[in-house]
Amino acid sequence: MSNTCTPIHPQYFLIYLQWRTRGLGPGHFLGSQALTARPPKEWGQLSGWPSAVSQFLAAEPNWQEQAEAFAQVLGRERIRLVTYSDPAYPRAFRQLYRAPLVLSYLGSETWLQGEHLAVVGSRRLTEDSRRWLERHLRRVLADQPPVVLSGGARGTDQLAHSLCLRQGVPTVCFLPSGLLNPYPTELLDWADPIVSAGGAMVSAFAPWERMAKQNFPARNHLIASLARVVLAVDPCRRSGTMITARAAMDYGKTVAILPSHPSQAQGLGGLDLIYDGAVPVRDHVDLQSLF
Repeated sequence: MSNTCTPIHPQYFLIYLQWRTRGLGPGHFLGSQALTARPPKEWGQLSGWPSAVSQFLAAEPNWQEQAEAFAQVLGRERIRLVTYSDPAYPRAFRQLYRAPLVLSYLGSETWLQGEHLAVVGSRRLTEDSRRWLERHLRRVLADQPPVVLSGGARGTDQLAHSLCLRQGVPTVCFLPSGLLNPYPTELLDWADPIVSAGGAMVSAFAPWERMAKQNFPARNHLIASLARVVLAVDPCRRSGTMITARAAMDYGKTVAILPSHPSQAQGLGGLDLIYDGAVPVRDHVDLQSLF
């Protein structure tokens, strides 16, 4: 896509600085034209950089060569980039308190448009919920195939991705790590099938970055903001699923809940969400009606 940064674009060096320092702000990308008119080797002579960036430029005089070398890795791995200043940058992300300045992805760009179905839930979903998804989410994918977003976690997320792959429906996996260090590690084997089915692997973190605890809430907010409907399955009261669902409600999105019995601790979060205005769904017809 013409409006996506590539490793040969001058703005790539700004992207690399953000990956290495996390010190830049939206204004650096929105005003990047004037900055990128200067050769990167001269950037260390410029004033006004945030302290983290100034320290990096002073400590790494050969940073430009490092950036160029890593650009070859991006090209070899077919990693695509989109930044805060790009017209294609998802509008939904701009409402976030800390909007990611750079997103990297493998595969299709269709996820950038937003208004998708997110399916999130417990890593230890119940057998009843598993059977429900196999039957009713499968019907939604067959009758009214949306782009399905999830986080690649074991349990609900991977089941949602798997159902999409079996149905030939695009699915998008948002990682809590960089694309070159996917978490969980088995997602290394999922990347090619997801891309081949018209989906994408997406990350808001430097490609080499490992999973970190603080990355999960940030990843969950991306999913919540980009979805039109969030289907939450078996959420415990203290869980990443609840973070995603609560965020979606804050962003004015529809949250659908597969209800559980109140005597089951797993799923009590879903009943809390229903009490606060989420929509209980019984079958694929209920879920389809929310689109």
